[in-house]
Amino acid sequence: MTVIGKLYGPLNNFRVQKIKLVAEITDLKLEYTPEFELFKTNQNEEFLIKFPLGKSPAFETPEGLKLTESTAISHYIASLSPSTNLLLPESPLNASKILQFILFSETSLITPAMNQVLRKYSYIPENPSADEIDHKTLVKSLAYLNEELNGKQYLVGDRLTLADIAVFADLIYPFKYLIDSEARKNYPNVINYFEHLFKLEAFTKVFEKLEYLD
Repeated sequence: MTVIGKLYGPLNNFRVQKIKLVAEITDLKLEYTPEFELFKTNQNEEFLIKFPLGKSPAFETPEGLKLTESTAISHYIASLSPSTNLLLPESPLNASKILQFILFSETSLITPAMNQVLRKYSYIPENPSADEIDHKTLVKSLAYLNEELNGKQYLVGDRLTLADIAVFADLIYPFKYLIDSEARKNYPNVINYFEHLFKLEAFTKVFEKLEYLD
């Protein structure tokens, strides 16, 4: 199988795993960088010549296309799928809904969650007032997602799309580090959705296991 491009980033990073999952589902082959060290590899001269912002994940094709941002890379890979419309929208309406959920996930799930995790483990200074705002945003977003998933297996239509992959990946940190077993009882539809996706073969292969805060 021909390699379609090289993905730069640590293999245990959830954004790298998101892209790896898209490649797995679409049956496309990527070259990975298991030696990649965040904050080191992405700051060396060779990397910065290719990707001046020093962002990871980053992606490069044999033809010279260079991309950053995991959503953009995921979309590009999905667009190369031999199966028509696999993971991509079937209509303009669904395209808008998929984009809506991806942006919601980036701004209202992983951003407030990541802010709290970074403070919790002292990667950035403590800030109780900011923590309170981020916590409220995350709780409100999970409640919204729980309502959206009522009676549904997938976010848009009746099949897996890039929206599901984005939201699944962005739920990993909240459930692993922030939302304990008691709090998770408030989001039964989200938990059912999260675990349903994980049971799909490609998800299990890439993510291996789910981890929850006690």
